[in-house]
Amino acid sequence: MKNQRHLTTLSSLVIVTLLVFTANSCSDGSADRIAELESRIEHMEDLYKPGLHSLMNETMFRHANLWFAGIAENWELAYYQHHELEEVFEDIEALHPEYHGEPIALLIGSMTKPAMDEVEEAIEAQNPVRFREAFTNLTESCNSCHVATNKQMIYIIEPDQNTVRNLRF
Repeated sequence: MKNQRHLTTLSSLVIVTLLVFTANSCSDGSADRIAELESRIEHMEDLYKPGLHSLMNETMFRHANLWFAGIAENWELAYYQHHELEEVFEDIEALHPEYHGEPIALLIGSMTKPAMDEVEEAIEAQNPVRFREAFTNLTESCNSCHVATNKQMIYIIEPDQNTVRNLRF
C-alpha cells in the first residue's frame, strides 16, 4: 500500500510538472491541453485505486497477523501489524468513503477507532490479557460494521490457524 501511495504521488508530481511546463510553453489551446492532462490524471488515479474488496482482504490479513503477534507476545511485530491495519482503514476511508450508499468512512471511524486504540494501549503495556480483550473488542467492532452495512454474512473470528507460514511470530 505504501509503494502504491509513493507511485501515485510520484506519478502525480510528474504530471503536475508536465502541466506546469505545458501551461508555460503553450500560447493558444493551453486551456484545452490542461483539461486533457487533468482528465488523464483522474483516469490514472482510478487505474491505481484498489477496490474495497482488496482493501478488506488486506484488513483480514493484518487482523490475523496482529492476533498471532500479540498472542506470541512479539510486541514489536504486533505494533507494526496494528499500524499497518490502521493504514488500511485510512485507505478505505479515503478511497471508499461511501460504498453502495453506505457511509463506510464514517462507520469505520466510529466503530473501529476506539477498539484500535484499546489494542494499541495493550500492545504498549505489553499486557497479553488486555491484548486478548482488546482484540476481541476489535473483532466485534468489525462485525458490528458488517451488520450496519448489511454484510452480516461476513463474520470475522479470532484466527485459529496461522496460514502465514513464512513469518516468525
